[in-house]
Amino acid sequence: MTGSFCFFQDQDEETKLLFYYSATGRHYVNAIYSNGYFFLPLSELFSLLYLYHEIDRSENIVKGKFYNPEVQWKLDFNSNEAQNGKERLLFSADDVRFGKADIYLKPELYEKVFGLKLKVSMNALSVALEYEGDLPVEERQRRENRHLGIVNRGKDDNEFILAYPRERKLIKAGVLDYNIGMLSGRGSRSFNYLFKGGAEVMGGSLSGGISGTYQRNINSIRAVNTTWEYDFRDNPFITSLRAGQLYSNGIFQRRVTGVALSNEPVVPRRYCNDHVIEGVTDPGSEVELYLNNRLCAFQYADDQGYYIFKFPLNYGSVRTKVQIYKPDGKIVIRHNRIITPGNFLPEGVMSYDIKAGITDDGWSGYDEGRYFYQGYIARGITKNITVKGGAAFFGREARLNYYSSLTARINEQYLVNIYVAPDLQYKTGLAAYYPGGGNWKISYTCFRNESLLNLRLLEDELFAGIFFPYTLPDVKSGFRFSYRYNRFRNGTGNEFNGGVSARLRRLSFRVDYRGRINNCYESKSYADGSAFASLTYSFSGLPSSPLIVRGVMLNAKSVYDPFTRHLNSAGLRISKTFYRQGRFHIDLDYEKSSRSFYLQAGMNINLNLFRISSGFLQMKEGFMSRQTISGSLASLPEGGKISFSNRPRVGRAGVSVLMFVDSNENGKYDKNEVLVPSSAVRLDRSVDMKLSPEGILHIGRLNSYESYNIEIIQSELQDPLLSPLNSKLSFIADPNRYKLIKIPLYRTGVIEGSVALERGEQQYPMSGLRVIIENAGSENKEIIKTFSDGTFYTMGILPGRYIVRIDQNQLDYLDLVCSPDKIEIEVRALADGDFLQDIDFVLLNDHNPITGGSK
Repeated sequence: MTGSFCFFQDQDEETKLLFYYSATGRHYVNAIYSNGYFFLPLSELFSLLYLYHEIDRSENIVKGKFYNPEVQWKLDFNSNEAQNGKERLLFSADDVRFGKADIYLKPELYEKVFGLKLKVSMNALSVALEYEGDLPVEERQRRENRHLGIVNRGKDDNEFILAYPRERKLIKAGVLDYNIGMLSGRGSRSFNYLFKGGAEVMGGSLSGGISGTYQRNINSIRAVNTTWEYDFRDNPFITSLRAGQLYSNGIFQRRVTGVALSNEPVVPRRYCNDHVIEGVTDPGSEVELYLNNRLCAFQYADDQGYYIFKFPLNYGSVRTKVQIYKPDGKIVIRHNRIITPGNFLPEGVMSYDIKAGITDDGWSGYDEGRYFYQGYIARGITKNITVKGGAAFFGREARLNYYSSLTARINEQYLVNIYVAPDLQYKTGLAAYYPGGGNWKISYTCFRNESLLNLRLLEDELFAGIFFPYTLPDVKSGFRFSYRYNRFRNGTGNEFNGGVSARLRRLSFRVDYRGRINNCYESKSYADGSAFASLTYSFSGLPSSPLIVRGVMLNAKSVYDPFTRHLNSAGLRISKTFYRQGRFHIDLDYEKSSRSFYLQAGMNINLNLFRISSGFLQMKEGFMSRQTISGSLASLPEGGKISFSNRPRVGRAGVSVLMFVDSNENGKYDKNEVLVPSSAVRLDRSVDMKLSPEGILHIGRLNSYESYNIEIIQSELQDPLLSPLNSKLSFIADPNRYKLIKIPLYRTGVIEGSVALERGEQQYPMSGLRVIIENAGSENKEIIKTFSDGTFYTMGILPGRYIVRIDQNQLDYLDLVCSPDKIEIEVRALADGDFLQDIDFVLLNDHNPITGGSK
């Protein structure tokens, strides 16, 4: 065929086939049935497969390129010649059909030119693709899977609206944790208990409890961590006021009953400073950034080969990996490790903490009424240097003690610590951390005078330690060694610790040695040591493993004294999981010192309501057993119901998510409205979720005061036509209680319209055109196709504003214009759903479109 492309050959029958390929999934494609053959659309299929192609209307050719390996191809419809790389072949005009919106080829021509085996099923009206090798869609799928969630991460966070801020209550029941145990044997029996509760009182979080032991009519009891805390949000000068049993965190570590003020955030900082990684490589290289083996960002090197990543650096150890894919196919990997200790402050941030009270040893009374005052102030000088200074008055010391410290990071992986407490202690240290996991530490401490910081009456202490891992084929191993030197007034002490561990698949082996040598100026030296060995084998817990060994762990251990050359003890443990809710173990141990065998057994069962722990010990002196039950109760906000759990919840938070059909469209839950039981909720962190019999989703063990992003997954609702007005929202978790979140649901909208071609005074329906429905507030869009009569229809449209338009690529191919070029619509949140119709487009073959407006 020669000349320009010819359109609208209506003698061929248009139909739809279900196209399937593993990397694309299932899609309906347009096809032409002519003279007993199916002709398949080139542009539509190549778009699904991400095969690059261009249509040159002036030259009547279609050309493109394969990138792996790089091969150019061309279809010339003037000479009916196909070229793929260096290969050329002729095809017949009967192998091609020109439709209204695409070029259609016989399946045999796809296979001859491109190696694409397209198998058409006449009965199922489907077409399947087979191809030897990888197509661009597969490589793109792999890259998209890696890059998923990092491109729009910042945008996604901005899409979550804070719908449920912090709510303060005068008095609100919260949670209660309990642990009750009994120990019996040798003719006696004792009971121990721990009750710890949490609630909201006067707008703050109240938590605390009691613990005790009851034996032979004697009950010993004491208070446990009873504290009231009031949080100040968005206040840079003070963030929390605490009263009750507190713990000092300065020069003296003591429990104090008193009050405290601080501007430290009530939600611990997760990130410290922004960090920059930059470098140079070949221009056009694709560069990926991994943090702790998780892909976090990617970009292309510029024309000079420069790349730069800026990211927030979280506390702890962060392993960075920059993986570079050069244009020539070479892969370059650059590793690093960055340590950010917990006492680091962000650059320019100043924090303080002040405490005052009386030293406390629990319920039995105060520690002789000694007053205690402590305070410190710290500042991040740069992102690599933090300084701190403070003072403390302790009644036992009867004077004011000052201290200061400096923490610095050098070259990302070296840490320097300097600590000065005049007349008490001087300490300095250096540590290094390497990308492979190895590290070493060295520190020196000089003690001055006798004090609570020097109860052992030391004068000097030197510590050095090293750990480095190494990997052999199928074996992961590591070596560690440390040495501590102490100098006293009348002698010296030396401590050695070392060991090696190795793991080969399910077999683990470990050997440790601990020894010490004490030299006394007034008596003989003393030396002792012990060698510990352990061998562990874990059987697979998969269903394919034999039931008798599934989830079984065997462990053998021994302790050897190299000085006496005797085996001090040896033991064997067998443990096994059962029903994924429990584990039991049996131990057989031998002690040389008493020449006795000990038989122990224990079992832990995790039920939904509570946790049970049992055990017994058989020895020469007799038999002993223990029994413990623990769990937690929480008051739920819906109707005063109680939630049970086998895990502690005091100090944590939770929410109850109630979804309902808002039949009267007032945005509130009324008693006669229908609940929608569903777990179609996704949070930005791992949490505990449980759907109650009433259909309310309980999400527990959240961090108090922290903000969470929650997304309603509309596709997972029982009724797919239901949708929230806003599927992305956030809430602040209130401490020590469950917060009620009510989410109204509405029926989704329906959109209906048509597309017609205008010729003169007549209009002809246009089938197979792609209609794009794009959300005006985001980049989300849906693509549907017109039916044979030119109409289009879709349902399940979420409430919001949309722009409806015809695919511009198809319009350019047809050399047509659309009037109007787009139609703006709004789908309202209605209980019965919003129905929008008469969304009509007219296609013109000239450049004078008729006027149109938005609906």
